[in-house]
Amino acid sequence: MADIRIGKLPELYEKLGKEYKSGEIIYLEGEKASKFYVVYEGKVNIIRFLPDAQRLINILYDGQTFGENCILDGARYEESAIAAVDNTKVIAIPKKGMINLIQQNSPFTMDFIRLLISKISEALNYLQIKWIPDSEIKIGQILLAHFGRFANTKKMSIEEISSISGLNLEATKTALEKLCSSGYVSLEDNEISIVSAQNLRSYLLQLGRK
Repeated sequence: MADIRIGKLPELYEKLGKEYKSGEIIYLEGEKASKFYVVYEGKVNIIRFLPDAQRLINILYDGQTFGENCILDGARYEESAIAAVDNTKVIAIPKKGMINLIQQNSPFTMDFIRLLISKISEALNYLQIKWIPDSEIKIGQILLAHFGRFANTKKMSIEEISSISGLNLEATKTALEKLCSSGYVSLEDNEISIVSAQNLRSYLLQLGRK
């Protein structure tokens, strides 16, 4: 995840911050994109609502950003942002402030470009994972993508992986059981972590060759 220098976060939170309860909406898909957001503390789920369900697109933690398309004229948010835990604190920078930063602050502009490139790369990776037909490989690749960003500091639940993958809970549990039996993934109290990313990556490559 690319870092972005937008000033001292505590000071920004004092001026532009807001605290949310778990499940509280930050913005909804289709709303006018008017602000750029930074997770100051807590956890934010990026969700897309489907006709018969909702799909978890991404999970964001301290220091991560969302709503970057606010800098575009006439843009609307493409997904919904919802606080995932109580006491989630978010900084909201208005569109005008973002544009001023981009125009007047060269280090910020370069950071923002790197951020966008990182987000595009991440989105393409998840798009490729989405089309993997084998459930075990798909779940394994989602875990590698997530823990590649956070190591084992931010564990995932079965429900989160199920929503991101598009698999139902039963199929997700079956795939996770197989991964756990390999010894490279661990499941404890509904929280999943990777024992060895390198070994898991090699194991998935072997599965893909079968």
